[in-house]
Amino acid sequence: MNINTMWKKFKNLALNGKTCLLSKRESDKEAWARFDREVQSLRQNISVKMLNSWRNFNDVGEQILSLMIPDKTVAKVKMTIIKGGYIDEEWPDGYAQRIYGDPTTIYLACEFVVLGGRYDKRTICSNIELDKTDSIERTYIGRTVIKAILDSSKRLDPQDKSELAKSKRIIKDCGDLDGLEFVAEITINNTERIPRNEIKFIITPGHAKYNEYMTHTPKPGALTKESHDNKIQI
Repeated sequence: MNINTMWKKFKNLALNGKTCLLSKRESDKEAWARFDREVQSLRQNISVKMLNSWRNFNDVGEQILSLMIPDKTVAKVKMTIIKGGYIDEEWPDGYAQRIYGDPTTIYLACEFVVLGGRYDKRTICSNIELDKTDSIERTYIGRTVIKAILDSSKRLDPQDKSELAKSKRIIKDCGDLDGLEFVAEITINNTERIPRNEIKFIITPGHAKYNEYMTHTPKPGALTKESHDNKIQI
């Protein structure tokens, strides 16, 4: 008997067994004893099965990929930075992380929570590279991503070069990025063994969908259309 069958039988006994027995004579001690023995036996077997199910995973199927957010979904998100504890002269705030075994890469580990719409409260994990010793291009891309996040969250036109706009693109440290809300495109990374969602593009003012998502956050559960123009790539 597998655990699902046992659990169903246990619930039926627990919910219905005593009701049936109560319809009998209260003096029927033998019936009550049989009922209690069966319940205790099932409870013990379920406990053993549950314990084994967290030790042996050979009977578990593949991960459910259908729960992923569809590729190129546009959404308003809130970014949370997971502190990595890496500190040096350039990043003294403790938000940065360094890849174990790879001293050439420093990054921000971020969680993006969807705000509103069909995928409300879903979380996507993505990193933003701060420094890649052997790749100036990747370091530069990380800076463009952060600029796009500032533009999107502060409603700044990417081409705005005014002194006010410039002042809003200056941060004290990475902690100023923690908690920002902006519009992004959610994609699916198929380059790894297990596909996963990630944030690859930041949508900034001037994009056709920016105001729709930034100003009028879709209600939880609402269906929305996606677009993917005017994006900054991570």
